[in-house]
Amino acid sequence: MNKYRELAASEFPGKSARVIVVSANTGQHRPEAHGCLCWEDVYKLLEARHETLSDPAEHFHIASFLALLRHEGLHPAAPISHQAVAFYPVAWRFPEQLADALTPLAYEEWPLAERYEGRSPKTRWGRLGFELIPAGGPLHWMPGLFVGVILDGRDHLVQNRHTDRVMLNVILDFSVKLHDIYPQLPSYRRLVQQLRERTPHRGWHFYDHLEERPANRHHPLYLETPLLDVLRGTTTMEEQRDAIRGAVCDAIELLQHDHALKALTDEVRHEATLLTEA
Repeated sequence: MNKYRELAASEFPGKSARVIVVSANTGQHRPEAHGCLCWEDVYKLLEARHETLSDPAEHFHIASFLALLRHEGLHPAAPISHQAVAFYPVAWRFPEQLADALTPLAYEEWPLAERYEGRSPKTRWGRLGFELIPAGGPLHWMPGLFVGVILDGRDHLVQNRHTDRVMLNVILDFSVKLHDIYPQLPSYRRLVQQLRERTPHRGWHFYDHLEERPANRHHPLYLETPLLDVLRGTTTMEEQRDAIRGAVCDAIELLQHDHALKALTDEVRHEATLLTEA
């Protein structure tokens, strides 16, 4: 972005300039730009303009440019996406490569106040990653932590989120026996409020699925960040693993601030014990 600002300053001295990114998908957008568009947005704007034109020359030039965008697959997505076809030869191994990166991380000692047991990365429920389960609890997810990506959002009811980029997620999971209990707990409400207040500008986005209809009570709370941003600049597997480790540690810090995650786990463990003893 800086080189474009410098170019604008040299070409138009004394005048303000705006840098607008136009790219194939939102994964290429840059937060330091003044504005970002996808080519499909440009296509829609020009198509609407094209229908109102009376000048033959302008009509011809816009029609030609729209044809070029269609040829390059930069128009609104067709059922078989041009980008999917172009990148599949290198992308099909992504799940295998990500599992290789995540496997050692599942068994590390994470900076958590509770003791958690790591479970190997696997693909289920449309997601790929590893789980951290509180040790010694009467139930598995009270809550458990999932670290990884969602490849197919239909099971989690998030299929309409982030349709053109892969997000690194840290998700809180709750056992079904707790679904009518945990949303009412003071510790849960406190954690939700704390994440809502502290997450902006920390590199993570907070998403509360219980605000949706239908809500998914199995997997209610998400911290998410673009995986591509996490991996940007890495060249080796170890560098990529370190980058993921650092990002997840930042998410854990958000969860554990002021002992919020431990307070929730303690309260949920108490409720789960009462359930199993009844």
